[in-house]
Amino acid sequence: MLAKSYDGLTFDELEAFIKADGYGYERLQGENGPYIQTGTANGVSYEIWLSECNEDPVPRCIGLTAQTFYFKESPKVTLKALNDWNANTWGMRAMLFPDGQSAMAMNVGLNGGVTGNWVIKRMRNFNYWAEAYSAFWDSGNPKAVPAQ
Repeated sequence: MLAKSYDGLTFDELEAFIKADGYGYERLQGENGPYIQTGTANGVSYEIWLSECNEDPVPRCIGLTAQTFYFKESPKVTLKALNDWNANTWGMRAMLFPDGQSAMAMNVGLNGGVTGNWVIKRMRNFNYWAEAYSAFWDSGNPKAVPAQ
């Protein structure tokens, strides 16, 4: 299952990959379909959902998004510091909303032949950067590294 090549994923396949890598998670249903709520080992919570899905009875999707949510403001997370943080990441972007809240997101394409192992590597990379963003959020240091 993890070495098989996929052109897009179903939600059940995504869930199986997350489960195979040992994540604690909850499958939820939102306005736009199912999503997974999970988190890093140090408690940074985030959601994962699929997009750009076909119209099949069991939709196959070619877009995956993972996103953290920070529901409080941090005076240390300025637009300049956030842009500096973004410049030091790979495959992620952090956003600052008008109300002072922020989030970090990763978008990846799932078309053209991805494997479960590839998806798991992307999720581990997201976990690393979610932890790094949390350290940045706490310190205001755009080069902060995740807690060990």
